[in-house]
Amino acid sequence: MGTSAGSEHDQDMTTHLELHDLPHGTIVVGVDGSQGSDDALDWAADLATRARRSLTVLHTEAPPVPWNAVGYTGELTSLPALRESVLAAGAHVTDSALERLRARRPELELAAVTGTVDPRVSLVEASKQAHLLVLGSRGRGPIASLLLGSVSREVTRSAHCPVVVVRPGPHDAGDHVLALIDGTPAGLEVIEFAVRHASAMALPLHVEHLLWTAYELEPQLVEGARRLLAEACAGLGEKFPDVEVTSELRHFTNPEELIEAATDAALVVVGHHPASRMHRILYRSVSSEVLEHASVPVAVVPTPQS
Repeated sequence: MGTSAGSEHDQDMTTHLELHDLPHGTIVVGVDGSQGSDDALDWAADLATRARRSLTVLHTEAPPVPWNAVGYTGELTSLPALRESVLAAGAHVTDSALERLRARRPELELAAVTGTVDPRVSLVEASKQAHLLVLGSRGRGPIASLLLGSVSREVTRSAHCPVVVVRPGPHDAGDHVLALIDGTPAGLEVIEFAVRHASAMALPLHVEHLLWTAYELEPQLVEGARRLLAEACAGLGEKFPDVEVTSELRHFTNPEELIEAATDAALVVVGHHPASRMHRILYRSVSSEVLEHASVPVAVVPTPQS
């Protein structure tokens, strides 16, 4: 792991890494010093402890370039100093995050990454090695879509591993993990992620197969959906005997119904995958609505083309 001796604290076992040295399978949490970032840190620390994984805090920021309406106004010789200034500010952010983590979970294996690159780029790059990305958000409730932030929004669309977006506030009241699937084979990956995290969180799993239409459903459609749901959940009890699994078909006409139903979940899991245009219109909007408006943590699982 490319440890840099000059930046490692003598009093702890924290490893300071370059982005390309990120350990495989770590949980990565993006930090920026905000309250939302602290909420994400706490959530990630608790999960990393239960899942017995290392935790890496990541803060990167692209240096501002001195341009104005006329053109470039700075001296090229000032750019190295600007870069060092950005790195120093980033180190302050990660050091504060590490201090918070040591106080909350002193047993965790910790690492830190800082750099001078757009955080959307660094987090997506980190997702190639990470088990999970955890991000904070700046909002919750009905206006959350205005506040989710470009970083969280872009990373959930582009990451190679699952991404959890954590809302501000306490998250210890949820009593189950909720997986929302759409009847495609991609739902199997959503369920697989959800059941593993239900096991790590010592919570039951509830799987809902979504049927979105304002019309009365044909009996054949309902029976087919029920069969698909049963097949998707088959075998979970044998693989994860510690997780109580329940499932149901949910016929809904408005995504707000899903958001309201998710308020007592500890984690909501949705999929994000390439699809046909019509499927994207229907089901990606569900994922987006849940991600941007739910008041509980939401995991977005990247899945392949259905």
